[in-house]
Amino acid sequence: MIDGRIINYILSIASGIESIGEVIAGTNKEKQVIEIIKKNLEDHVDELWIEHVPVTSWREEVCVVETTNGSYPCAIHPPYQGVIDEEVGYDKIISMDLDKLENKGITKIDISDKIILIDIPRDPDDIATVAYILSQYSPRLIVIRDRGESLRRIVVLDNVVALYREARQLNIPVVHVGRGIGMIDKLVGSRIYAKSMRFKSYGYNFIAKLHKRYDKYIYITAHHDHWLSGGSDNIMGISIITAL
Repeated sequence: MIDGRIINYILSIASGIESIGEVIAGTNKEKQVIEIIKKNLEDHVDELWIEHVPVTSWREEVCVVETTNGSYPCAIHPPYQGVIDEEVGYDKIISMDLDKLENKGITKIDISDKIILIDIPRDPDDIATVAYILSQYSPRLIVIRDRGESLRRIVVLDNVVALYREARQLNIPVVHVGRGIGMIDKLVGSRIYAKSMRFKSYGYNFIAKLHKRYDKYIYITAHHDHWLSGGSDNIMGISIITAL
């Protein structure tokens, strides 16, 4: 049985990290996470240090869907860099089912230079795969419709798996919208405007050691997700390791 005090301690650390908001490697918010870890560990370990790691960071400056009834927030799937400025007309947008993608029905549809509206996959990480497949048919813009009103950011690249080479941004921009605005009749006549940028920065590895008499080591590690898209990745993992 886990001591209730430990659970409360884990939850208090998680609450502190959650209050920072979305944390991207190489930003000041990542420094705040490091300070929370340091504060909780420095009196309980024999040695600690912080490694500076060169990273390519990313920032979304604006993402909005402008309609006659008002403006609605959206999100850019990183690491896209540039400006997105699209007027949505009936002849420009196509709604597509995930089934068409899975059953290769996309090969029967001309989506070149079109705005593609498609539902989020069951696993949000599969947005990267969906975007990559659609990009092979040269759409103008990919719009992912959420199941609810969440605005997710999943890394999308120019290959499904970027092993043994430098990963590059997808050449087609991908944005995420809430379900409320993510309908053809609501998007037609709207303007989708977004802007984001990449920049060189430094991320952090926080390393803490406990010196024991044995010549063997047990490594316990945790990390926040690349773009902090999941609560179990970015909050609870760090909180549990810190509490241990």
